Amino acid sequence: MSNRQRITIRIDRHDHEKVKVVWEDARGLPFLPYHVYAEWIQQKVQVALAALDELNNAYRQTRPDFEPAIEKLAVAGDELRKALFDDTLDHQLAHQPEAWFNRLAGSTTDEFDITVHADPSLPIPWGLLHNGSLSPRSDIWPAAGFIDIELRCSS
Repeated sequence: MSNRQRITIRIDRHDHEKVKVVWEDARGLPFLPYHVYAEWIQQKVQVALAALDELNNAYRQTRPDFEPAIEKLAVAGDELRKALFDDTLDHQLAHQPEAWFNRLAGSTTDEFDITVHADPSLPIPWGLLHNGSLSPRSDIWPAAGFIDIELRCSS
């Protein structure tokens, strides 16, 4: 039987260049906040959305070949995830929530509700975040690594 876990993410403008990111676990206990450059996130979002458009275009073909488009979307989703954890100004502070998040993503029994409180000036397509694994793991490879599938979540 699966357990439902709650993940809360808060993203607030810190100033005109940076955003503050705070992850909260199921008990409502936040990790220490860390900061990322808003422009980095926006660039990664644009690349992910462009890759999603390519998948849409592949779908509309008479004989669609989804695999290259899904793989490109997975790479863009991984870059977007990395922008939230690796491309931070506070690497040490981002490490703990990243390790926790990756541990959750590796769970085979839990399902998740993700609640995002984000500044509307920085829209992030959360379902496009990808775990970076492009090795065949399931019959829906490489789509299996997207956050909505990997974490069996609702947001």
